[in-house]
Order: sequence, then structure tokens, then C-alpha cells
Amino acid sequence: MAAPGRDSLVSALVALRRLPLAAAKCARGSVAIEYGLIGGIVSIAIIAGAVALGSTLGSYFQSFADYF
Repeated sequence: MAAPGRDSLVSALVALRRLPLAAAKCARGSVAIEYGLIGGIVSIAIIAGAVALGSTLGSYFQSFADYF
């Protein structure tokens, strides 16, 4: 016969064994969120730069067209 409480000890050890795997899955999700935020910030910066450059180039070419 098994000793009393042995099943709970085994299940606790199995849970402790799986803990690093659960933590790694959680870390992967947070890394993906961080990369998503970085990608969003970079895309906003690129769009803002393109808008600023577009308006600057538009006024430059308009002054060039007015010259002729």
C-alpha cells in the first residue's frame, strides 16, 4: 500500500517540474508584446517622418514650379 499523502507529494513535484515551462511560455508572450509595441512606435515614427518629408518636398517642388 502507498504511504498516505504520497500522491499529493508526487503531484506537487510534477507541478514544480512544469513551473519553468509555464514561466517560459509567459515570458514568450511578454516578449511578443514588447516587440509589438516597439514595432508600433517605429511605424509611427516612420509615418510622421514621411508626412513631414512629404510636405517639405511638396513646398519645395511647388516653389520650383512657380519659378518656371
